[in-house]
Amino acid sequence: MSGDDLPKDDSEVTRTIQTSYQTILQKLKNGGKFLDVGCMFAQDTRKLVYGGAPPSSVYGTDLRGEYFTYGYKLFKDNHIIPPEQFFAADILDENDLNLRKLEGKLDVINAVHLMHVFSIEDQRKLVRRFVTLLKQEKGVIFAGRVTGSTQSGYHELPNAKSTTKSRGGKIWEHSPESFKELWREESEAMGTKWDIKCWIWQFGVHTAQKDKPNWHRKDHHGICTFIVTRL
Repeated sequence: MSGDDLPKDDSEVTRTIQTSYQTILQKLKNGGKFLDVGCMFAQDTRKLVYGGAPPSSVYGTDLRGEYFTYGYKLFKDNHIIPPEQFFAADILDENDLNLRKLEGKLDVINAVHLMHVFSIEDQRKLVRRFVTLLKQEKGVIFAGRVTGSTQSGYHELPNAKSTTKSRGGKIWEHSPESFKELWREESEAMGTKWDIKCWIWQFGVHTAQKDKPNWHRKDHHGICTFIVTRL
């Protein structure tokens, strides 16, 4: 986008993310299990399978089950990933049978652009849910991305109004510090310890729009990427 001061890549962070991806892929090749929460068309799930992960090792879930059909129409890979690897569910529904079958059996959970859809109170529930779904052992991983800001808190954004879980048209955006604090507080309350990595890529200010009061790409907005590993 012309005039947008997009962030430069950080080579060390990029290497960390690439190494973590290879670690996740190897876990699945060795028999581990992966759940993509809020997977939509499941492109992240498919990347792992195309990279060599057994199709039986991956699962995808979303509140809207029709996304799975669209994913198969887009990627045309019904013959590669069986439809039963995907199921519609509310991640906070502790009575969902498909999720209950996976409790304590997952090596990796992926959640991309999911957590900011929930209130900060429900995000605390999410952390506890993810810890419960993962195996109770060292080395399990929670990874993904979330809409972020250097100024953590509730912010009014145009797309927030289309989410049913948001608070009155506002989205809670994390800074790296607030995300780490959230995960640390909830996981330690459950008696677990984690290595929490989180980085923010700031969008910058679009020179043609920055003075418009409703322009949502303020200089403090961005994307937080996180990799959380149990110690």
